[in-house]
Amino acid sequence: MSRRVRSGASGLAGEIASAPVTNAAMRAVRGDVAAALSRHHAHFAAGFAEALKQAFAEFTRPPAPKPAGQWLDLGAFELMDESRVQDEIEVAQVVRLLEEDCGVELRRLIKFEAALRRHEGVRVAASPIGPPCLARALWTAAEGMSLSSPVRAELVRCVARWLAPRLGELYAAVRQAGFADASQLEAADRGSEAADEQSPVTPPTGFDVTRPGALFELMDLDEQRPVFAASTARAPLEGIADTLPMPLDGDDARIPGLIHSHREELAALRDASSSRLAVALIGHLFDQIVADPALAGAAREWIARVQPLVVQLATHDATLLQSHRHPVWTLVNRVATTMNADQAPPTPEFQQWLADTLAPLAADPSTASFEAAVERLAQWQRKQAQRRLTSVEGALDLLRRNASLEELVAQAKARLQRKLDSARAPSPTRRFILTLWSLVVAQEWTTLAPGQRRSSPAMDTAVDLIWSTDKARSRTDAATLVAMIPELVERVTAGMATVRLSDAMKKAWLEQIAAIHLHAMRRPSGEEAAAGPVTVDLELDDELPSPPRPAPASPAPDSSSPVGGLQIGDNVTLQLHGEWADLQLLWMSDNGYFLLFAGAADGSHSFTRKALEKMFAQGLLRTADSSSALQRASDELIRRRH
Repeated sequence: MSRRVRSGASGLAGEIASAPVTNAAMRAVRGDVAAALSRHHAHFAAGFAEALKQAFAEFTRPPAPKPAGQWLDLGAFELMDESRVQDEIEVAQVVRLLEEDCGVELRRLIKFEAALRRHEGVRVAASPIGPPCLARALWTAAEGMSLSSPVRAELVRCVARWLAPRLGELYAAVRQAGFADASQLEAADRGSEAADEQSPVTPPTGFDVTRPGALFELMDLDEQRPVFAASTARAPLEGIADTLPMPLDGDDARIPGLIHSHREELAALRDASSSRLAVALIGHLFDQIVADPALAGAAREWIARVQPLVVQLATHDATLLQSHRHPVWTLVNRVATTMNADQAPPTPEFQQWLADTLAPLAADPSTASFEAAVERLAQWQRKQAQRRLTSVEGALDLLRRNASLEELVAQAKARLQRKLDSARAPSPTRRFILTLWSLVVAQEWTTLAPGQRRSSPAMDTAVDLIWSTDKARSRTDAATLVAMIPELVERVTAGMATVRLSDAMKKAWLEQIAAIHLHAMRRPSGEEAAAGPVTVDLELDDELPSPPRPAPASPAPDSSSPVGGLQIGDNVTLQLHGEWADLQLLWMSDNGYFLLFAGAADGSHSFTRKALEKMFAQGLLRTADSSSALQRASDELIRRRH
């Protein structure tokens, strides 16, 4: 894979430069991309190879056991604001480009890798050279080329477009090469190839279960295609054989015309035919929900036991199919999200909660009973979120400080970003500077007058740290680098103390910075020293921002917005580093602007509200409604109907 990218990058500059582009702005960006690849294609290929090796190391390393209580996660201290989320959006777009032509071979490769590692007890969800991993490696390689954000993004997209048609061939070659050491798997693997080749990509349906009246539209009343015949046969009203449309006056339009012209009659659900169709629809939806591979076995069993209670409720509650927010669907969706197949087995406490909840529902399957069950589940989730906060205490403390110094942190981050843009600082340095050190600078600025902030010691430390970890620059003056490191470490340590970082976290950050310095000082044989300033000062045109004006009051979260409607304990699914992750909301600032989530194994992620809204607009964030079990079941019904 590395050789293919290295050989392709050298010739790609010419292809990009010669490709016709009508938009003048894009033509200028493409010109910068071609020039950068022409000059630094070897540097880009080396960065890609190094990132890929790191991905392989993480993939082959068994997951380390984590001690009880708080454990160190440097990524938890990265605040995802609008600029940082833009990187995630770019990576997601690259993943989509890479996935276009390699579906069959990628599925075969993942099956093969899973079989190879089955004895280790490792669940393989994605290949270490799958599209998400490749997208991250390409992005990491481009980060070290001192390019503006638009040029870096277009460079990665250009390389991804070139690489995508070749991935199927590369995956096939990797898989076949592995058979030399795993010949016993060859027959089983080949036996599944035909099914893989015939497995079509699941097309999006475009059906939105959150739209008013959407569930009614699932009642297909076409006489030529009685979708719910099988469900009706198993329904309590099985004595009624027909599944014909309701005999409404003037009805010839069928769905969706019938829905729009006779919504009141459908909403009433009073006569035998409409009741039968409602029961059939509910049964069919529950069949799909229970069969959903995303659900854990315990969730399937519990939801199947709830199904007859819901059918019983539908006979006297005409609102059950009027909205996805009916307590029945809310309860089923939240249970399904809490008991996802990709998560750890449900705790005994939650299993006991399920058993205790089922008893009153069985005794009284009413709307009020389901509403009470939803409220009890919300209370349980809030308590769970409160308990999980103790394991992310360090990240929560820093997020609270960000909230209290919001205006100064934004100014410091903007100034630090300009310094980073002038250098080739590695990703860990950029993360440290923009996440933690921007808070250190803002904390220091609270003691300085606006005119004194140009000579801020913390800002000078940031300049030195950026220079010292930029190997292309620091290697031109190795003596200065060696001499400055002891004092630099002292200054960084003192700065972290001002934001009350724990000793363990300070040690972890310093070890990471030390590893970067060591890498910078070790020049591989044959590598030439890059041209760059010998002085530590980056000599930037660094004007201070205008004196801060009184910050306007933050607008209250819009409850109609999917993000503004989030409550403590709610679950969301969002795409990070090109892969989907399930997160639970643990904390929100008073103005709703800063939010703290926890994912698997209590790893935390901090976001601004604007960043989350930006991700939602790009399709990278799914709330409980938009990614619900009901939505997935409805999509499956639509696919089967067509």
